[in-house]
Amino acid sequence: MSEPNDAEAAMTAAAAVAERCLEEAVEAAGDPVGDAVPLAMLELCVTVLVDQFGHEDTISLLRDLADQIAADPDRGHEDA
Repeated sequence: MSEPNDAEAAMTAAAAVAERCLEEAVEAAGDPVGDAVPLAMLELCVTVLVDQFGHEDTISLLRDLADQIAADPDRGHEDA
């Protein structure tokens, strides 16, 4: 029963590292390149996922992510 908690804790820690790295990369790139950094990182991450897990699992993960995004359309629109 501790495995889901371990997995959740690992994902939380990984998300914190990823967020910190993304923020640093956007800042280091500066304007106007900084705005493109998240998309470039996403594309690289998808390539790594395909290499590690294969096409079908990656597509499934991306569909799950798209469903999460669609379920919360206001998330990430702090400027709006």
